[in-house]
Amino acid sequence: MKTNSLSPLASPASKSGHETGSESEAGLYYFTIYTHRQKTRLGRITRRGIKPNALGRTAETHWQNLSRVFPNIRLDTFTLMPDRIHGIIEIEEGSPHGIAAILRTFKSFSAREINKMQQTPGNMIWQQAHDERVLHEGNALEETQALITGAPARWRTDRQHRLNPVSRQYGSQKGASTLNWLVPSFFAVGH
Repeated sequence: MKTNSLSPLASPASKSGHETGSESEAGLYYFTIYTHRQKTRLGRITRRGIKPNALGRTAETHWQNLSRVFPNIRLDTFTLMPDRIHGIIEIEEGSPHGIAAILRTFKSFSAREINKMQQTPGNMIWQQAHDERVLHEGNALEETQALITGAPARWRTDRQHRLNPVSRQYGSQKGASTLNWLVPSFFAVGH
C-alpha cells in the first residue's frame, strides 16, 4: 500500500503507511523507511557502527530538523542504516499533522537535497511506502529503542537485512507483521 501524497495534513497512518483521515492521533510511532529499491546508498557498516556518507548525513540532518518543521512532535531514537532508517517520533496531543505527513515531508525534503547534491533532479531516493507501528505498551518504548540502536550491530549477521518488509507487505495478509526481524516482542500479528 502506498502513502497518499495528496493531503499535506494527513492523519496517522496504519501499519502499512496508508493514511486514514484528516486528524492526527497523539502517541509514539516507530517507523522504517527504505531507500528506493533498497539500495545501500546512505553509508556503510563498520565495526564501530554506521559510517554515514554525505547522503546519510543529509538524511540525519533532515531528521534533526523535523521538530522545527513540526513543533508538535518530539524526536526520539533514530538509526541510519545503509539502506533504510529506523526511528521513533512522538506526536503531541492537538498536532495537526499525522505520522504519514511527517514522514512524507522528511522523504521529500531529504530527497530534494540529495538529488541536488548528486545533480539528479527527480530521482527516487526513498520508497513511497513505509512501515510504522504505534507503541502502546509501557515497555514498548525501551524495547524498540534497543532494537533500533542495535540494528547496525546485527547488519552483518542478519540474513534478512536484504529482505524488504515494505515490499513484502503488498502480497501479505492485511494486518500481518512485516518487520519480522525487527519487531519487538509486544507486537502481536494483527495488533
